[in-house]
Order: sequence, then structure tokens, then C-alpha cells
Amino acid sequence: LWHYPIFAFARTKDSTPSEYDKFEWIVLTLILSIITYFIVERVFKNRVAFSFKKFLIYLSSLAIIIISFNFYVILNDGFNYKYKINQNFSLDNSIYKKEWLEFRKKIGTPDFYENKKIKVLIIGNSHGNDTFNMFYLNKDLFKKHEFSIVDVHVSCFYLFLKDKNSLPTYCKNSFKNKDLKHVEKIFYKSDIVILSTKWLDEDIEILSPFTKRLIEERKKILLFSNTLEINTKIRRNFHILDFFVLNNKRLPNENELEKIEKKTFEQLNNTKKINQTLKNIAETNNIQMLFKEDYLCDFKSKRCEVLTPNKIKISWDHSHYTLDGAKYLGKRIFEKNWFKY
Repeated sequence: LWHYPIFAFARTKDSTPSEYDKFEWIVLTLILSIITYFIVERVFKNRVAFSFKKFLIYLSSLAIIIISFNFYVILNDGFNYKYKINQNFSLDNSIYKKEWLEFRKKIGTPDFYENKKIKVLIIGNSHGNDTFNMFYLNKDLFKKHEFSIVDVHVSCFYLFLKDKNSLPTYCKNSFKNKDLKHVEKIFYKSDIVILSTKWLDEDIEILSPFTKRLIEERKKILLFSNTLEINTKIRRNFHILDFFVLNNKRLPNENELEKIEKKTFEQLNNTKKINQTLKNIAETNNIQMLFKEDYLCDFKSKRCEVLTPNKIKISWDHSHYTLDGAKYLGKRIFEKNWFKY
């Protein structure tokens, strides 16, 4: 039964494990099963050798070992020093993820308050949250705008507008903790709707009818491309930069950073097909599309940024931005005048 606690606790650490992660869990399960078979199961089966006194000694020894190990881990702060490279960089991406999730929970779906400002509503899943973070964390730069977000799949929001009482199960879960009246109010108050998400097949299928509905509601539509996704099958929550730091126990120098950024640029091929599909739909429906790689990458040098000027990682996994990364990219968007409509 070792597989149950191992898989359960591991998934709390990383909800999107790679195949390599799962292989590690299986190996650990087998090792623990073999160990406990010899030191527990065989001992209890041998009734001749087994006695209550031995049982107490065994149980006490096991308890002491477990408690001692727990205290050792606590005193060493979970061995965090093994992940922390410097004050601004850690290989423990769960730290950045936790910060990201807490920020999302704290902000929620902001209301629009100022009538004179352009009201921008972002619709999308976690990639939409990254887009929202870039703008919201730079409110002082985008002074003419107010930003809000409904973090659900694009297809779910379309179905919500059609009939909020007949949503499929996966959409009901997306809206479960949301104030539906507030969501409707935010939508109808908005001037611009940004569709920014990790594009799934069901999102693509409804995109044309959804844009028509938005046009009927007199919304200005901005379609954002899929986020650059790093193909790290070995460890899904690691970026190319993380692998370098893990192997070298330090941040890269300028030459090494250039190589990492060039490798990251090559990863644009992972979303090339889906972005071409989105572009075709945008042209067919006469809506504007903005490409995220234009603020993240330099096509002349064929490099995509992975660190902020303060040497803080931009991404905390294969595709999501850290809060510091989002703030930095939001400034890049403003400086490059990328957010045009």
C-alpha cells in the first residue's frame, strides 16, 4: 500500500508530474515495499521468533527513528539550502508556485470602479492569470486601463454566456467558487476582452462563435497566442535554466545564459502549430491577435529571456511566470508598446 501515500503526497508537491516523476514514485514504492516486507511482514509471520517484548522494542525503535528524522528535517528547514542558490533564486519551484497561487486567491476577480478608464477583462485559465499579473502588477504604467480576470477555460466562459444553468462538469468546477452575478457584471461592464489561455481543443472549437457573440456585445476583442511552453518531459516543473543551475550549482555567466536563451527560443516550435491555427481563426473573424513571444523573445538574436535584470527567474515551471517575472514582462510590454489595439 506504499503507492497510495507516495502518490498522494507527491501530487500535493506537483499537480502536473512528468513521466520521469511517476517512474521515481514507482521505484520508491518498490524499494519501500521490499524493505517493509523483510523487516515487518516476515517478522510478524514468524510466530515462533515473534514475542510481545520484541514487538515493543521494534515499535519503540521505529518511533524514535521517525521522530528523530522529522526533527532533523525541521531543524534544517526541509533542507531548503540545497535548493536555494542565492537570495533571489531557488530550485524549489513550489515556493514560486505557492506565491503565485496566494496572489491569485488574494486578488480574485477585481471589480471595475473608474468610469473614465478603459475596462479590460481577461478570460482564460492559468495562462490568463499570467497575462493579468503582467498588467495588474504594472497598474502605474497602464494608467488609462482597469484590469480584471475570470480565470476559467475560454470554452467554459462561452458556455456560461449561452446557458449558465447547463454547464458541463469540468466547467461547473471552474465556476464553483465564483460569484456568478459578479462575473456577469464584470463582463458586461468591460470594453475590451482579452482571450489568453493555454489553448485546448474545446477552446479552439468554440472560438469563432464566441468571437461573434463578443462582437454582438460590442466588445473589442484581443486574441493572445499560446504561451511559450518548454518541453521538459524529464521534469515538467523545471525550465531549461533550472537544469543548468541544478547541474552547476550556480547561475549562468553571460555566454552560458546566451546558450540557454537560444535553446529556449528553439522551444517556440512547440506552440507553432496551435498559434498558426489561432492566427487563421483571427484572420477569418477579423479580430486582432498578439503574439506573446514578441515581448519575451528577440527574433534577430534568436533568444528568449529567462531571467529578470535582478537575476530572478521569469518562469517557475515549463510555462508559468513568477510574480517577479510577470512584473518585469509587463514593463517590457509597456516599453515595446506591444499592447496595441
